[in-house]
Amino acid sequence: MEQGIQDNVLHEAIEKYGCYYLCLCKYAELISAMKFDISHITGYYNTLVKIGYMEADCFIVNPVAVLNRLANKNTVKDVRKTFEPPLRDIYLKYLKKPGHGHFVLVHDGKIWDSLTPDRPGAKDYKVDSYRVLI
Repeated sequence: MEQGIQDNVLHEAIEKYGCYYLCLCKYAELISAMKFDISHITGYYNTLVKIGYMEADCFIVNPVAVLNRLANKNTVKDVRKTFEPPLRDIYLKYLKKPGHGHFVLVHDGKIWDSLTPDRPGAKDYKVDSYRVLI
């Protein structure tokens, strides 16, 4: 999945609020052999909303269940919020600026962003916390 995919999903809720969900899709790609395109992203979105793991506005009710469903595995058991950078190969970083929050994925020290990384205002975000899926 390419960076900036959130700008091209053609689904209003995912384009507006889908950064956490898209980070979990990218995470699933990294821990499984699956590759996600727009049809997979939209199809899983509909399924996850229907079974209650996610709300229609992309609020993730159960990130562990979402990731396990996306990766077709049951290897993730818990999600932990921390305020120190984790010593892991893959984790999520929650960024904030006044009035807005955004998730990015970190893999081997490189940031993957569902939005276009060089978009206006991207540098205004500050790290709020981290999410580690174990």
